[in-house]
Amino acid sequence: MFMHNALSQRAAALALITLMSAATATQAHAQDQRHQHGASAVEVSLDGNMLLVAWESPLSDLIGFEHAPRTASEKSQAAQLLATLQSPSALLTPNPEAQCRVTKVTTQAPSLMHTEHAHGAHDAHSDLDYAVSYNCAQPKALAQLRVNAFQTWPAIKAIEASLVGPGGQAVQTLRSQSATIDMRGIVATR
Repeated sequence: MFMHNALSQRAAALALITLMSAATATQAHAQDQRHQHGASAVEVSLDGNMLLVAWESPLSDLIGFEHAPRTASEKSQAAQLLATLQSPSALLTPNPEAQCRVTKVTTQAPSLMHTEHAHGAHDAHSDLDYAVSYNCAQPKALAQLRVNAFQTWPAIKAIEASLVGPGGQAVQTLRSQSATIDMRGIVATR
């Protein structure tokens, strides 16, 4: 009974964090506060064995445009981006000692899901919202999260990382020469 309650509480906490991340991203996008070319945002939460990483980036930094793909070249770039994101290691790599395995990947890019008939709001600014859930067998061993975005998408110049876990909260700014999130401050060591 206790284990079931603890799992239910963890699932509820993770769902709440996910909803809060989605609401924050939606609000920021609506106000156009986070949409800055060259800058991405990553939110990392650790709850027990569950690690959730939510990433938001302007589409122009990833494929050079933000509108619905119109030409064959744009459609190919969009398809390649979506295919790349199916493998989370293209973007994120937890240190191997934590033994994290991917449990879920979610990609949202509404303007990429439309045809050349899509215009209007999707032509102004459009972001990619990407989330990866991991189950880590050794969460206390989680020391770092390598962010591989700078090599893959050179238009990204900075990533603002917000972290929360049982050991506390942190904010870090990543750049191409320092593209690793230090997880030690949010991991409980007891």
